[in-house]
Amino acid sequence: MSDFSEPDGVTVVVDSHIHFWDTKRLDYPWLRSFPELDRPFLPEHLDVGGVHVESMVFVQANPVWPQVEAETSWVIGLGAEDGRIQALVAGVPLDRGPAAVADWVERLSATPGVAGVRQLIQGEPEGFAVEQGFVEAVRLTGSRGLVVDLCVSSQQVREITELVRQCPEVTFVLDHLGKPDIRSGQTAEWEQDLAQLALNTNVYAKLSGLTSEAHASTDDQTFIHYLRAGIEAFGPDRCMFGSDWPNAGVQISYRGWVELVADAASDGSPDEQLRIMAGTARDVYARAWDRSVHAGLEPYD
Repeated sequence: MSDFSEPDGVTVVVDSHIHFWDTKRLDYPWLRSFPELDRPFLPEHLDVGGVHVESMVFVQANPVWPQVEAETSWVIGLGAEDGRIQALVAGVPLDRGPAAVADWVERLSATPGVAGVRQLIQGEPEGFAVEQGFVEAVRLTGSRGLVVDLCVSSQQVREITELVRQCPEVTFVLDHLGKPDIRSGQTAEWEQDLAQLALNTNVYAKLSGLTSEAHASTDDQTFIHYLRAGIEAFGPDRCMFGSDWPNAGVQISYRGWVELVADAASDGSPDEQLRIMAGTARDVYARAWDRSVHAGLEPYD
């Protein structure tokens, strides 16, 4: 394993993609299809295996839409209790168009710790991400200084490339490298599409979530191959470590994923490795660090 740690030898990461949920508090219908995940997962349940998690970016976990703002408020409360939670990517129904979400986005942009927004594109019909209302809501979001996370399946990478081209002023983050279909191994088209998306320098990529797209028996070298494809496409300055915990925890330990990402980055210089494991996430979600959830926190409602 490469040495991406600080001088004292402690492994340090900024986790750009982590979820928490409390099924006793909010309703997450999708969890009922995953019984091993259908229970509360809170910061006290996180076993990082000796990794020093300097800070974390919470990404909305897709409760029912009427409860999404309650999720944001709840996570801000978690951040007040656990100083590692420094940034939030909040859920917003961008497909409703800019007029419908303008006040929502404005509130988020004024809320300490909120760095970005996300609406899942994965599972939506073809053309969803390039509908005029969606595109205009994305532009509005970017104009308020918020990052837009993109969670898509591999077949949708071309579509979001068109979205990105229509919004050059917005900072985007691709979740889970666009979810390559590792189970089938038919990923040549994904690599080509990823390379085209990466030509847009306003897009960053999370090295996360790949175990959910693979068989339980998939070997480490296979994951490293996909991770290196992402690093090659985007470069270390635009790649960031993400755990996708607890989803990824079904197949791999937290430390196990840290080690795979570090191995994939090991061909780079020490500075490039540190960039992937911590620096890129800090920079992309910088507004949250600048306006921390712990500095003059006011409840979000």
